[in-house]
Amino acid sequence: MNAYIKPDYSDYEKCLALYDYMVSNYSYDYDNSVDAGEDGSFCATLRYKKGICVDFSAMYAYLLMQCGVDAISVSNDGENSPGYHSWTFVAMDGKGYHIDPTWGLKTDPSDAAFLLDYFMMTDDDRAASGYAADTLEIYLLHVFYAKDYDKYDFTADDSRYRLPDGSYCTRYDTDRKVLYYTNNTIDDKEQTFRYE
Repeated sequence: MNAYIKPDYSDYEKCLALYDYMVSNYSYDYDNSVDAGEDGSFCATLRYKKGICVDFSAMYAYLLMQCGVDAISVSNDGENSPGYHSWTFVAMDGKGYHIDPTWGLKTDPSDAAFLLDYFMMTDDDRAASGYAADTLEIYLLHVFYAKDYDKYDFTADDSRYRLPDGSYCTRYDTDRKVLYYTNNTIDDKEQTFRYE
């Protein structure tokens, strides 16, 4: 955490830095090689840097909470049978966002750039990927804490941090509050996104 998070980071910068960490250092456990029974799936994911969506969403939420960002793992079964899937819901400044570290995992870990399509998504963005936010399941609240999660607001309708689909973060400068990205559907030039 100390290598990725500086004490003066904003919540957005914490989300960005830990997303960079997750998508750059972990891989999907396609062959089910991680023995989740050994330590529990979360610890096994930390140890072997492999896991599945429920592991990544919970781990990302946990890391964010350790930095003071409100986050929780959420899931649903999807529409038109894309399959059951888990990702992270984040709350910042009274606004909600969906962040999916699993779908953001790099296909080539040596590539410095990482895809932003699944970072700071709105409900509409999440629904466009087949997972409508109005059917969320929040296992931690409902099963573990036996709370009625319907009384909590999991709306994500703020798009101020959303970049066009196909955008790749090439680098970010937290001192200048700038994220640099490319999007080859627009052009190949590096663009700047200034955030608050």
